[in-house]
Amino acid sequence: RMTRQPSVKTVALINGIAVHESLEAYTKNPDTTDPVDKYQMQFEFEADKARLPKSELTDKVVADGIEMIKTAVGPLILGAEMPDGRQFVRHLDSNLIEHKFEFTRDDRLWVGKIDMMHFTNPETYAIADWKTGKTAPSDLARSTDRQFSLYAYAASHDTTLKTFGIWHSHMAIIHLRGKNISGIRKSKKNPEPDMQYSFPIARTEDRVEEMFENTLNPVADLIEKGVFYRVEAEH
Repeated sequence: RMTRQPSVKTVALINGIAVHESLEAYTKNPDTTDPVDKYQMQFEFEADKARLPKSELTDKVVADGIEMIKTAVGPLILGAEMPDGRQFVRHLDSNLIEHKFEFTRDDRLWVGKIDMMHFTNPETYAIADWKTGKTAPSDLARSTDRQFSLYAYAASHDTTLKTFGIWHSHMAIIHLRGKNISGIRKSKKNPEPDMQYSFPIARTEDRVEEMFENTLNPVADLIEKGVFYRVEAEH
């Protein structure tokens, strides 16, 4: 047993949850879902459930979430076309949106959820993840990120996914606040450079195997033994 302090959801986390829920609903049912309405309802529900004080539920927070929704639905979903000119959103497989995965490795069950997967043909697919944080992922984070390494392994080994053991062609972090690759935000004072929303990420099988051996399995061993190291930090 562990004694732990009750976790408290911040307004930023609740905003992120509402954005994800809205985009999931929209991409699965674009003809019947208003993504902004869905976001607002979900935000109010999550805020009420977390008992956030009214002082944190400002118009600015909601406007920020709506802007992210419009960014995603506009240039990233509605604006994206497949090579033959068809709209990307009309050809998403709803079973591959917010897909829960599970696989067994080293006698452990690993579970998680992938925001979006998309097949460009029967043997080529991409994995994408919505990001709602204020700072765009750095070059180092994109090349060493454990989340995407785990997604890569899960997508090719989970028998419930339609990948049939195929390794992904590419991955993308989709930053919804419109930062460019250097992390600088477009504004009136800084109109350049142009925005880049999708950051391709390569993951080799050898790299993922190394991550399991050097990081994930050792941490899992400690957790199973009941060892939780204290982490000292300024905050």
